[in-house]
Amino acid sequence: MFKQLLLILLSLCCAATTAHPLSTAQWKKDILTLQASVKQHHINPFHTISEGAFDQHVSQLLNKVPDLNEAEIEVQISHLLASLGDGHSSYNLMSGSHRHYPFNFQFFGEQLRVIAAAKPYQHLIGSELVAINHVAISELQKKLQPYISGVDNIYSFKVRFAFQITIAKLLFGSGVSREQYTTKFTFKHNTMTNTHTVKAVTMHQFAQITSPFKRANPALTWQPIKLDGIRFATLPAYDTVYIDFDHYPEPLSVITQCDAIQKTIRKSNANALIIDFRGNGGGNFYSGLALSSCLLPLDQFDWQNKIAVLIDHVTFSAAMSNAAQFKSLLNAQIIGAPSGGDPNHYSETHRLSLPHSHRRYSLSKRYYSFSSVSSDALYPDKHLTQSWDEYQQGIDQPLLSTLSLFKNLQR
Repeated sequence: MFKQLLLILLSLCCAATTAHPLSTAQWKKDILTLQASVKQHHINPFHTISEGAFDQHVSQLLNKVPDLNEAEIEVQISHLLASLGDGHSSYNLMSGSHRHYPFNFQFFGEQLRVIAAAKPYQHLIGSELVAINHVAISELQKKLQPYISGVDNIYSFKVRFAFQITIAKLLFGSGVSREQYTTKFTFKHNTMTNTHTVKAVTMHQFAQITSPFKRANPALTWQPIKLDGIRFATLPAYDTVYIDFDHYPEPLSVITQCDAIQKTIRKSNANALIIDFRGNGGGNFYSGLALSSCLLPLDQFDWQNKIAVLIDHVTFSAAMSNAAQFKSLLNAQIIGAPSGGDPNHYSETHRLSLPHSHRRYSLSKRYYSFSSVSSDALYPDKHLTQSWDEYQQGIDQPLLSTLSLFKNLQR
């Protein structure tokens, strides 16, 4: 889950830098450019906030700029885009010079745990993060909520929060941290609570952090189909084909591999199909539609009862769209946790950069409606999540439960 989110952010973050600090006049020009581009490029910028309120926020920020440091300005710009209220309008705090605190975090229920850490802190893996600079995590979510953009609902907020609290710029610019690259993290392990003063590391060092936890159960044998981001496994004991849709290839590559996909699946003689969009933050949903078109001619599946799509809080943008489409196109059951994306959402990012700081941001340029009723998320037909104990043991309980569900059905 974290790996896919990091890959998306890395693909967007690191080209824009400034050699020297910007002047007050330059920052003001960037903010005015942002204000104009919101009105020019967003398909419906004021669906959540009124234009008058947005303009007032801009004016207030322009007045404050002379008294703000760079991090504070950037956090306030992120606040402007967060106020638009949709997940594809966002400010990239990583597009300029930045550092990270050396942890990967993930929520399990309301507990935010360390799932990976740099070498000096690996003894903290599995611990619960309870506070940053003595601000409790529950209070920190409320404090940072206005500044975290790229959010459709509470579920994508928690995913973004777990990642963005590693960005030193956010903590410093929002006033959580008193120092630019150092702050205090408080962890709880069993009944013991300890506070560590932690220094931020470079983006390169942060990207080297890997989780020690791997899926062990069920064991999967991957088929030799060459398709970037999509892997296929057959599970003969369950008469099931499992497709791990981790990230998005180009639609043409899916079309090119369709014959190989169909041949592999027919050979398996499986009658059940699981498509896994967990951890998938989006891409080109036409690739997903190309996959569905390739799968639909396969008569061996029990299209009435044994098709499932797995989702979680990371499932966003095109992944959420494809999951909603597959519910109709493939008659799939949706299994897992609510998606981070809204089925009726502003989408298709228009990526831009500011003229002086070269910081990057995005605005929504399309609107899609995948649900006939108002909803903030794609909610599963069957709610299944992975507990912390299951995660650290490598037990994929949502997948195991889906396999067992299909096995118990008549062929």
